[in-house]
Amino acid sequence: MADVLKKLKYQVDKDSLEKIYFSFIRPKLEYASHIWDNCNKADNKALEDFQMSIARIVTGARKGTSHDLIDKELNWPSLNDRRRGMKLKNFIKIINNETPQYLQSLIPQRVGDVRPESRYQDNFCPVRSRTETFRNSFIPSAVRFWNSLSVTDRNVSYVKSLMSNTYKPLLYYGARKNNIKHAQLRMRCSKLNFHLFSLHVRDSPACPCGHNCEDTNHYLLYCPLFFQQRNAMFNSIRNIATNIDISCNLLLFGSDKLNATVNENIFDIVHNYIDETGRL
Repeated sequence: MADVLKKLKYQVDKDSLEKIYFSFIRPKLEYASHIWDNCNKADNKALEDFQMSIARIVTGARKGTSHDLIDKELNWPSLNDRRRGMKLKNFIKIINNETPQYLQSLIPQRVGDVRPESRYQDNFCPVRSRTETFRNSFIPSAVRFWNSLSVTDRNVSYVKSLMSNTYKPLLYYGARKNNIKHAQLRMRCSKLNFHLFSLHVRDSPACPCGHNCEDTNHYLLYCPLFFQQRNAMFNSIRNIATNIDISCNLLLFGSDKLNATVNENIFDIVHNYIDETGRL
């Protein structure tokens, strides 16, 4: 399925690629994951690396791009966090008597039933285990996870916070070609010399205009090679958003002070600037 996404990388929009991953690929990586959650570090890394390879396709990030910047672009939860959320979700179902009796009978007593004077009455007594395999199985590990949580986090809302991504509609806006170029500016992996220099593709970060660093800020706000295109961009933005400071952050992420329509219009103007300059 990853190969299919690669073929669709420039043909399908970001939102659709993400939905394909969420609907058809990620469920295969998570089948019965609350049972095998305590996999070894190598397997966990392999899973996270695979998700990152999908994230690069969805965002259009180049190989070598900072994982932190890709995570910021998408806000996907890690597969490890999602497994922990699934484990907690199923454990809550068991203790709330929403599962067959034979599962409920596996749950140990609460600490409060054994030691009423304890400060941790809502905790469960640890499950004794003689082997590491049993210790890492569902019930013992779920009990440890439950006991490690604060009382306020022992609920479905916390489960959702572990498993859900924070969707930012504006970062999905625009035609696929310009959406990728815009995202690459945010993730510092565009064709600008400073980005290619950071990715060890170019020998120098200098701009063709002579400035010693062709980064996102220089390209969007200062490069004299695109003086006319920039003036047109700034004038267009000022026509739809008066009294707003035009900054690199505004051009890359929009503004919380503006409504969705105005932010989308600003992104259209930035995308037009990208087209007009021909630099990316």
